[in-house]
Amino acid sequence: MTDSTLEITALFSELAGNFTLVTGNSRLARVLGIQYGQWRVQQGESQWQTPNILPWEGWLDRLWQSAGLAGIEGADQAVPGNHQLISLWERTLRDDARARQLLSPESLAARLRDTRKLCIDWQLDMNHPAWQGEENENHAAFSHWNRAFEALCRREQWLAPEDRLALLTAAVRSGGLPRPAKLGLIGFDEYYPAQKALLDALQDAGVEIEHVSLQPANGGVTLWQSQDSRYELHDMARWVRHWSEQEPGTSIAVVVPDLQNRRRQVERQLAEILTPAVADDRTKAKPWNTSMGTPLIQVPMIESAFDLLRWLEQRIDIQDI
Repeated sequence: MTDSTLEITALFSELAGNFTLVTGNSRLARVLGIQYGQWRVQQGESQWQTPNILPWEGWLDRLWQSAGLAGIEGADQAVPGNHQLISLWERTLRDDARARQLLSPESLAARLRDTRKLCIDWQLDMNHPAWQGEENENHAAFSHWNRAFEALCRREQWLAPEDRLALLTAAVRSGGLPRPAKLGLIGFDEYYPAQKALLDALQDAGVEIEHVSLQPANGGVTLWQSQDSRYELHDMARWVRHWSEQEPGTSIAVVVPDLQNRRRQVERQLAEILTPAVADDRTKAKPWNTSMGTPLIQVPMIESAFDLLRWLEQRIDIQDI
């Protein structure tokens, strides 16, 4: 895998050819798709082929469809959607004597789904004796329910979404799966082992893989201090308007601490400064987009880290697995 730093126009030129770009999240794929369309318009074009810009899960869906069309063994199994997957876990718990001892076993379904995905993505050995140790009833309970879940899936010909990676990797190794000539990856902080196994298989099969990053814009850094948070938002909105008028078409990013609680204040200031004539017209499209990231405490890895720290002081409840 090679690393390459491209200007946005160079990346779009690549996408106009036989190039597939896989993003680390759906939002990045959507933003790049919009910017690509704007770039084609600036080139004086009125129609063009949809670029191959896909989030990782969307790209896996495409590979899975190709595997089914190619007759890959195992690709004929049904892959449950999120609601179906939760339902399968709820059935697993509902039919289990150990789970019936809990007050609300169905509430565990989403946590068990997420835990199993992490285990599969990070290629943990689910048959390791550590899962069966009596000294940790949480590990043993998860291992027990996971075996019951997998048995249910086998009986009814379901394949959990996370299990596709191993099957697709084997299909690439065997040469039976159609693959792109060139693949770009953007927006990934790291690759978990199951991802890396698939990417390594593609690379060994002759696919050219690039880890793409965009050329940062040149600029300076300025620090200023506002009187209070209200003036700070007002100055921010005026600054955004100034640069949007100075450099039309430029994308401007604003990072706001505690955005979840301050969103209304932020949008009110942007509306008053950027669109004063239509501030009260909800039918008009806003020239900005607000995106709230996932709180760190809800990121699975961070949440697990806090659970481990809490475990040093006290036992972890079975429902917190």
